[in-house]
Amino acid sequence: LGTSVLDAMAVEIPVVATRAGGIPEMLDQGAGILVPVGNPEALAKGIETVLADSTQRNQLIATARERVAGFGAAGMAAGVLSVYRSVRLER
Repeated sequence: LGTSVLDAMAVEIPVVATRAGGIPEMLDQGAGILVPVGNPEALAKGIETVLADSTQRNQLIATARERVAGFGAAGMAAGVLSVYRSVRLER
């Protein structure tokens, strides 16, 4: 889990990142711009988009602000509990 991505989202810095590890889960639903791993051209284009398009930048920031709340202690605990309940064996 890329905590630096969550840190950036929490302080309203728009994120452009690669589709690696847990990053897509954090940035899905428009919370950031995802690009393929090993594609520096796509990464550069994503960064250019954030710098040039203030409307999209502001939308990314707003969506990220909402998404990052789910990765706090309460949200993570609720998620883990949900998984445990979903695999609980019936007696």
